[in-house]
Amino acid sequence: MQKSRKSVLMIKQFLAMVFLILFFSGNSYANSLSDIFKSSIERCADDKIIMSDIVASKVFKVVERTKDDPVDPVNPNKKLIKVRDIPESEQLIEFEKFLKQKLKKKLDTPEYVDVFKDCTKLKKESPELFKAKYSLF
Repeated sequence: MQKSRKSVLMIKQFLAMVFLILFFSGNSYANSLSDIFKSSIERCADDKIIMSDIVASKVFKVVERTKDDPVDPVNPNKKLIKVRDIPESEQLIEFEKFLKQKLKKKLDTPEYVDVFKDCTKLKKESPELFKAKYSLF
């Protein structure tokens, strides 16, 4: 019984060390615990996705057209009016929230799907380079 307690303690210490090494390593993908569990393709897509494709930089409001406004053939009764510009700091916060979402939720965004497909192709075309750049282990 004494021997099994020692081995369990050693295993716990080993796992704690592995976690700390991964968490505090210089690898930018291991900055948070959730990043450790991402697939290499997801890390690639997160790295390559552009913030402007995901987060809006302006807020618009839909209003009724007046008689003086030029008529738009697509929507003759309504027009868009810019309400405000979104500061880059707010955009960055929203983008980071997006990147922290589960993969299934991120794949609901068409732009993310395109980047994810590109990363899948990259992994097939040059697996060694891909592994060196996006794998943690």
